[in-house]
Amino acid sequence: MAACGKLSATVLARFEEYLVRDEKSEATIEKNLRDARAFQAYLAHLTISKSLVIEYKRHLIERGYAMHSINSMLAAVNSLLRFMGREECRVKSLKIQHKPYCAEDRELTRAEYRRLLESAGSKPRLQLVLQAICATGIRVSELRHLRSKVYDAARSRSDAKARCARSSCRASCASSCCGMRERAISSTG
Repeated sequence: MAACGKLSATVLARFEEYLVRDEKSEATIEKNLRDARAFQAYLAHLTISKSLVIEYKRHLIERGYAMHSINSMLAAVNSLLRFMGREECRVKSLKIQHKPYCAEDRELTRAEYRRLLESAGSKPRLQLVLQAICATGIRVSELRHLRSKVYDAARSRSDAKARCARSSCRASCASSCCGMRERAISSTG
């Protein structure tokens, strides 16, 4: 650990070694170092203090960075401060209120949904993937976790729960998502 109050090039070099030893990915190391250097430039050789870190946080907000970006930068700075033994200078991330659903103007219309399915052409698996994404809001990266067992487990629930799940389908998927479940079970099972 580097117990000092200023952020020098030596401290940053040791921080990089620490990140490597901690088995961080190359991309994480690069990002943390880039954010640490930006923090170093903001400090301009001043001694690190909680008030300066809070000012830096305000500075990032005023520069118009997205809240997620600011939180990512603050996480890197907090990691650096922990490494330096300056835990008392760490700051909290910004509170971000997550929206469970996207705004209506960002939802697909029925016509857009149909065009999307038509773009899959004669590829039934791609159509099923698109239907699953539209019906559930699942991320593309989560698709690999879909298995026929998941569908079987969902079907084995009581009829009341199944009816409830079907009635909550989004309007943009029309009734095709309910049929999608049956086709997905029969085609992957």
